[in-house]
Amino acid sequence: QRFTRVESSIVTLAESIAKLSAQIQMQRVIKDDVYHLRQEVAELRQQVYQQYPRQQQQPSTPAGGRTSSMSTASQQQSRLITANTQRLTTANRTN
Repeated sequence: QRFTRVESSIVTLAESIAKLSAQIQMQRVIKDDVYHLRQEVAELRQQVYQQYPRQQQQPSTPAGGRTSSMSTASQQQSRLITANTQRLTTANRTN
């Protein structure tokens, strides 16, 4: 009987270790995804900052103070962030 309890405890421990291992792996994937998202956002910011001074120097600015290239860069950034966020959400749901 004592052996059965020890055996049961070992099985439970092994299952817990397997679950923790899977969670650690998922956290690594998420950490890598967040790192890549930050890189993408930094690159997009760099693009926007490089475009902004040029756009500011132009005499005519459309209503709302935005130019079409600024809107395009903002839309690009928004699409990338949305796509990556959806990917992360899907990954979290599967685990």
